[in-house]
Amino acid sequence: MQVAQSAEVTSTGTGKVGPWRILGAGLFGIVLTAFVTKAAGDTIPRVVTLLTGTSEDAAKANYENGHSWLSLIVMLVTVLVAGFLAGTLSKRHGVIAGLLGNALSLGPLTFILYQMFLHGVLIDAPIGISSAKVEFTVLTLALFVMSVLSGLIGEAFYEAGSDKDDQARAVTVFGIRWWHLLWIFPVIYFPYLCTIIIVLSAWVYTLLKDVSYAWHPSLWFSLSAWFWLFVGLFAAAFAVVLVAQGLLRFQETLRLGSPFVFSHKLGRVILYGIGAPALAYFCAQFSIVAARSMPTPAHGDWKIAVGGTLLLILLGLIGSAYEAWNTRRRATTAA
Repeated sequence: MQVAQSAEVTSTGTGKVGPWRILGAGLFGIVLTAFVTKAAGDTIPRVVTLLTGTSEDAAKANYENGHSWLSLIVMLVTVLVAGFLAGTLSKRHGVIAGLLGNALSLGPLTFILYQMFLHGVLIDAPIGISSAKVEFTVLTLALFVMSVLSGLIGEAFYEAGSDKDDQARAVTVFGIRWWHLLWIFPVIYFPYLCTIIIVLSAWVYTLLKDVSYAWHPSLWFSLSAWFWLFVGLFAAAFAVVLVAQGLLRFQETLRLGSPFVFSHKLGRVILYGIGAPALAYFCAQFSIVAARSMPTPAHGDWKIAVGGTLLLILLGLIGSAYEAWNTRRRATTAA
């Protein structure tokens, strides 16, 4: 949507930033937070089910009730990313933009904290309950600090020279011109958000399984272990390639002024916007299943690997010491 340029909507790199620009940056942070939270809530319980074998309903209930440390990590990462992007998009006033961008996270927590103080819950509660309330208070204050700092960092990363809003005659809504699809970014990229979460989980889990394989000599001569080792690695690597290449080509298709005709663009949207993340999601799930299918190592066989490693280190140290002694002896003999 094109609107006329005004002092409140747009600005040059050295001019004044109007409230619409700051509001738009905060709105983008809110939208991004909502969709990342939704993607994590849909994907992480599925990952936990694949890794542990528990029911997906139980994993989802555990995650949504906040009993999982994964939900805390998602909240912290989302607050940092939303605050950073809001501070960058706002050009100025990164503190305000960072707080606005995380309003979806900070608003409910602030209200609950206010009710606690209003009714004296923090003071009059029993010791166990009071300790939990104090932890909640510390978490809320930490999120406020992270929002402020991430907003300031985002503002510092803003580069006026690379901003196409500067000197622009017309801008899109909220004064941000350089990406016409910015405001629906979380919507159209929702499949990629879900896929990236499970691909990262699959890659980390597969690597940990491979490290475990290296420390269990009983698996070194197992054909099934070798098979699932390489199959899992290949599936995880293929999922990473699909996400990276699909995301780049999808963005190239949607960018303003792309050279593709409508039919070609529609085909690329279906291929890279739906097909690529769906296939990457399947490959990531398969890599987790492959890693879990590796045979169980013999009990205590890791001690052999540790002993062999220590023996190699000891032999290396002895060899180095002998070489140094031999060098000194030759020098003394020559003198």
